[in-house]
Amino acid sequence: MSLHLRLNFIDGQRVPAESVQVRKTINPADFADVIGEFTESGGVDADRAVDAAAAALPSWRGRSAPTAPPSGRPGTWRPHSHGTRRIV
Repeated sequence: MSLHLRLNFIDGQRVPAESVQVRKTINPADFADVIGEFTESGGVDADRAVDAAAAALPSWRGRSAPTAPPSGRPGTWRPHSHGTRRIV
C-alpha cells in the first residue's frame, strides 16, 4: 500500500497519526481481497486538524472557490465553467 494512504493530511502536509494502528479495507465480495489500508486516527489527530483549520480560516474567510488558490491535489473543489463546483 502507498505510504501516503497511511498519513493524515493536516495543515497542508502529510503527517503520521498519533496512533500507529492501521485498519484494512476489505472487498465485501471477497473477504480475502484487501483493497486498502488507512491510519487509525484519534482525538489528538482531530484536535491538530481542527486547530490548523481554525488558524487558516481568517485568510480564507470570504473568498469564493474561484479566487482561492488551487491546491492541485485530488479531492479539491474546482469550479465548472457553468458556475457550479465539482470535486476532482
